[in-house]
Formats: sequence, structure tokens, C-alpha cells
Amino acid sequence: MRLRSPTSFVIAFVALVYFGCGGGGEEDEQLRVAGTAPADLEVGVPLETNVRAQLNADINPTTLSTTTFTLFEVDGAQVPGTVEIGQAPDIAVFTPDEPLTLITTYTATITTGLSDMSDRMLEEPYSWSFTTLDAGWGTPELIARQDLGFAARPQVAVDGEGNAHSVWEQFDGTRTGIWANRFTRIEGWGTAELIEVDDTTDAVQPQLAVGPNGVAHAVWAQSGGGSNIFANRYMPGQGWGTAELIQTGEVTQALGPQVAVDPDGNAIAVWLQSFESTGSVVWANRYTPSSGWGDAELIDSAAPGLRGLVVDVAMDANGNAVTVWTRGEPVRGENIWANRYTPSEGWGTAELIETEGLGNTRGPQVATDPDGNAHAVWQQFDGTAQNIWTNRYTPGEGWGSAELLETDMGAASRPAVTVDPTGVAHAVWSQSDDTLNNIWANRYTPGEGWGTPGLIETPIEDPEEEGSATSPRVSVDPNGNAFAVWEQETPIGLNIWSNHYTPGEGWATAELIEQEFFFGTGPQVAVDSDGRAHAVWEQSDGERINISTNRFQ
Repeated sequence: MRLRSPTSFVIAFVALVYFGCGGGGEEDEQLRVAGTAPADLEVGVPLETNVRAQLNADINPTTLSTTTFTLFEVDGAQVPGTVEIGQAPDIAVFTPDEPLTLITTYTATITTGLSDMSDRMLEEPYSWSFTTLDAGWGTPELIARQDLGFAARPQVAVDGEGNAHSVWEQFDGTRTGIWANRFTRIEGWGTAELIEVDDTTDAVQPQLAVGPNGVAHAVWAQSGGGSNIFANRYMPGQGWGTAELIQTGEVTQALGPQVAVDPDGNAIAVWLQSFESTGSVVWANRYTPSSGWGDAELIDSAAPGLRGLVVDVAMDANGNAVTVWTRGEPVRGENIWANRYTPSEGWGTAELIETEGLGNTRGPQVATDPDGNAHAVWQQFDGTAQNIWTNRYTPGEGWGSAELLETDMGAASRPAVTVDPTGVAHAVWSQSDDTLNNIWANRYTPGEGWGTPGLIETPIEDPEEEGSATSPRVSVDPNGNAFAVWEQETPIGLNIWSNHYTPGEGWATAELIEQEFFFGTGPQVAVDSDGRAHAVWEQSDGERINISTNRFQ
């Protein structure tokens, strides 16, 4: 468990030349590192490289494999330990030689001091200020253009270095366009920018995926002779490129795009496309770094009367993709279908993945682990109430049998799912107790299956202040730490709440992450590789709707 720091810390570098350290006066949950800043320290170079460059002249290089320092003061008491500088630019892990009461392994992130170090003399002591990963949620801030009109439908994703991207749609007084903003650990959120330049038609329904290398792909629907699917790409060091049409071939009304990306930078976009003769069916296009976007192709059979309603897509570490959607049919009603893409064979044959004979379905979502195991979740009516169902795809075996994910009698809706690198999956949903809707969760463990559903929305102390909770979303980091966010009613509006899951400990206590009046709706969440979560949502101030964000660190 990552516990909050009980006090300030002072760390001194162990070198042939000893530099004194100042202490005290720091805020709670701050870690201060005092040492020597080399004159040639480069901004943007991993801290490990910079620190080793500093120590190399003074310490035998054989000791640099552990990059050892000594933590020598905690509230005046000397406590030796080791700080290992990580591969990311701003990670340090402190492990005391003897167990402390509140700390076993201490992880921290640099928040200040990197941008002005290059001109400091070798002899001058310098301090880096750190904030603990578990310091909690910060203060919400607005990231959309404040001089424009209503903003809506924000999305958020993170890369392998902890940088975050958000995209949304925003009205400029004439039309609705697609806007983006980017967060870096050193600078925070930047300035919002327009990433599509068609100044005559509306652009809506943005979606976003970011690869570990920082390359981001955004897709959206844009009107003009119907509605078309466009995409744009962000390249680190270059920014966003030029928007392009990816709905090639027979271009008709298209909506609801989704996008996923693999570690090599390949991306797949899927969407619903309407035809007078068949209704709405599912199309896809694939991007490769060497060739760009290819030709769009139909991945659902175009039988008369089909109605594609909602589509989702996920990719694994080898470039395989799984897409799921709701297919409406004249006789069967609305069912869950899936198709799978492999780089060697392309798209397969669409197949039904839910049990026939039940009622209509809604809102399918899918997530994969690096090995290609996929989990799909959806909402389905059983003739009495709405339930949450799931099915799992295993490479070499295919889809299994659909199973009920929750056993409560109350109506359940809006499921979401995420999977960590070990194959552990977390599903969340909203469920009625006949009075209010609450947020529930269940966890899948490889070899064991799904567990027992549990309530993760902590009841508000004053029952008269508590309202229904809906629209949950969930994301997980590589270490299995998961974050859920949702919107919750109050007597005066809607607020955004969150809870987080820690392996070995379970879900914590739900907490409010924004405290504005009026309405906070449509939350989304993404977690980076070090357990820092970014949440975004629509925030009303009573006059207009903005895009708000908060960060857990």
C-alpha cells in the first residue's frame, strides 16, 4: 500500500564531496532531495542519466548500478535507506534499511526544478521537490478554451512517460470543432488547440488513443454530405498533424467512431455506417506508421435490416484487435456481436457472443491484455430487469460462454471494463437498489474467474444529500492499480466521484473529486504506469459547459 508521507524528508547524496541538506518547513506529502546540480544537466534527459553524470566523477562507477543515497533525517532521527532513480524522467523510489511505521517502499515524482538547472554551478547545492504518488486528488482545473462556447464529450488517455492528452468537441459561436490539450509532468496542461480545420461543418463525437511512445490518434465524425469519419495524429516533438478522411470507399452517413492503438504505433478505428438497403453496419480502417491509414472495410455482414447501435474496439501488444457492437435485427432484436483482426489474416467473421433468447442489449465495451485475452461487457434485459453480462476471448480458443456478472435483482446499466498486463480485469456498472442507482464492481482473476460483486460507491453520510450514481468508467495501470469515476446526483446538481483499487487491499473509500455547483457529467479516466490518474468531465458553471480535469498523484 502506498501511504501518505507523515512528514518531510531530507536526502543527501553520498559522494566524495559532502553537501549539507536543509530540512523542515516543507508541506506534508513532500519529499525534498538536496544535492549538487551539474552545470551540464539537460532538461528532458532522464534523471537517472543526469544524476549518474553528476556522481561519476566522485564515486566509483561500480556503485552506480544501485544509485545509492542515504536518507538521514526523518523528524530529526537518522534513517538510512536507498533511493533508486527510475527509468522515467521523474521517478525515485526510497526503501529504508529498516521498516518504518508508515512506509515500506516510497515512490515520488518530481514536480519542480527541472527547467532551471542547466545554468547552476557544480559547487552550488540544489534541491528537487517531490510529491508522493498517493497524495490524492488535487484541485480541478479547466482545460478547454474559455473564450468559446459549450464544450462536451471529453476523452483522456496517457502515454508511457505519464503525459496525458484530452480531446473534446467545442462550439465556437458558428460551428462545433474538435479541440485538444496535452499534459506533461513538468509543465502541466498546455493551451487548447483546434485539431481539425474545416470551418464550414460541425465535428462531433471525438475519441482518443495514445501509445506508450507518446503518439496519439484522435477520430471523430464530421458533417458534410452526411457525416464522415476523420482522424488526426499527434507526434511527440511535432504536435498534431493535418486531419484526414479515413472513411474511404462508399462514403455515407457515419457516426460513433472508436480508436485503439498498440505499442508499435499501429491504430485501428471502427465506426457505424448507414446504408439505405441494409441499415447501419460496422466499418474499420487501420493505420500503420509506415503507410498511414489504409482503405476502410466492412467488418459486419450487410444483411438487410441490420442496425448497428454502439461499437467499441481494443488492441493487444501484438497488434491484434477485438471489436464488439450491438446489432439490431428484425427477429432477434438487439444482440452483441464481435470480430477480431490479426496482422497476418486481417478481419475474421463476425460472430454472436451473447446467449440467444434473452432480451435486447445495450452499451458493449471491450478491453484486452497484452497477450490478446479480451473481456467484453454489456447490459441486457432478461424480461424482468436489466443485467450486466460478460464474455471472454482467449487466443486459440475463441469466445467462451456469456455469463452474468452481477446477481442483484435491481436494474443494472452502463458497464465499463479494463484489463491490466497480468490479465486481471475490473468491471464497473450502475445498479439500482429500488431507491437509488449505486456503483458496483467485480474483478476477474486468471485461473479463478469473476469474483463477487461489491459496492464501491461509499454512501453519503446524510441520506437526504445522496442521489443516484451513474455513468462509471474505469482504468488500470500496469501494476494493477485501478481507478473508477462516475457522476452522482445531489439536491443541487451532479458531482464527480472516484474510488481506487489497490492489489491485495481492494477498493478504498469513494471521494468527491470536484466540488462545483451545478453539473459535472460524463467523466472519463486514464491511469499512467506510475499510478497517477487523470479524470476529465463536462463541468457546468450555470452559464456554459467547460471541460474540467483533476489528477491523482
